[in-house]
This record gives sequence, structure tokens and C-alpha cells, in this order.
Amino acid sequence: MGVLSSLIGVLAAYATLQNIDAIAKFLGISFLGSSIPDTLSPNAVTLVLIVTPLLSLLAGLIPASRACRLKPSEILRAE
Repeated sequence: MGVLSSLIGVLAAYATLQNIDAIAKFLGISFLGSSIPDTLSPNAVTLVLIVTPLLSLLAGLIPASRACRLKPSEILRAE
């Protein structure tokens, strides 16, 4: 799930940056003469594609490890 979400995020960022002028015009935003970048940094893409799946794995492992320590018989008796 983390890999899929990071790929979707990178594709959405790429699509947004390719159409940033049209999006800004649609939203009524002007940049007062300064321009904003319209390309993705390869380093940023690499970082996102590595860190996002690792964070999602970690976020899933912590609750799973806590759930593994629980005894089903004690949980059923408590209810």
C-alpha cells in the first residue's frame, strides 16, 4: 500500500507541476513575477519512493507487534 501510494503521489506531483500555470490561473493566484519550479528533482522522487513505503511499513508493524502480544483467551473473557 505504501509503494502504491508513493507512486500515486509522485504521478500527481508530476501532473500538477506540468500544469502549474493553468492551475494557478484557475485558482486566481499570481506569483508576482517570480516563477515556481515546474520539474521534479530526481533526488526528491527517489527519497519519496524509498521513505514512504518504509514509513508505511513501520506504521503497520507497530500495531501488529502489539496485537501479537495479546492473548485471545484474555480478550474474549474481558468481553
